[in-house]
Amino acid sequence: MSNMPPPLPPQQPQYMTPPPPQPPPKRGLSGCAIAAIVVGVIVALVAIGIGVSGYVFMNKVGGKAGIVRSAFGMANPDYDILDVDNKNQTITVRHKKTGKQATIAISALKNGRIDPADLGMTAEQAEGTGGAPEWVKYPGAKLATSATVLSITTLVYQTDDPPDKVLEYYKTQSGNQGITAINEHNGALVIKDAKGDLNIAVAENIGLKQTQITVVYRAK
Repeated sequence: MSNMPPPLPPQQPQYMTPPPPQPPPKRGLSGCAIAAIVVGVIVALVAIGIGVSGYVFMNKVGGKAGIVRSAFGMANPDYDILDVDNKNQTITVRHKKTGKQATIAISALKNGRIDPADLGMTAEQAEGTGGAPEWVKYPGAKLATSATVLSITTLVYQTDDPPDKVLEYYKTQSGNQGITAINEHNGALVIKDAKGDLNIAVAENIGLKQTQITVVYRAK
């Protein structure tokens, strides 16, 4: 009889537990992709809706009067856009500084911009005088700054004429309006009427070698 031990039984193959089934990948766009598309659409809409050049497109697709009016307003900050008539292709505007109003053919505008001549004004007339009387603008003077806050208008003009000549002009003009300067002191005039108070200061600007005229008008 053999002394050899009996053979071992054959090893059974090892089987791994299969992983659970995974859901199929979703078909769609990632969050980043969606965000990029949204931004792109917004940029496109802004470019079309805000740019004056987008007016033709907006008209073809039915138009948005508010967007078109805003577009013209952004291109023409000196004007109030009162109406945009798609049917007749006209735009009605009011000049903020002078209050002058006109209806203009859109085709007459150059690059979407309104010219003072479209309202029958020269560039000098379009400067306006805010709430102050028109005669406060000294003839031939250059408007350096202009501002209207609430009921107060401040205008600064520059001219080559000497201060004495400038003061004489304003005294004459106020007299022509039936108003007498109630105070004159050191190159300044104080003029009052039923509509408001007018202060005019005239001084030599040595650095610019010009006369500076500061007009402050307070409406009542």
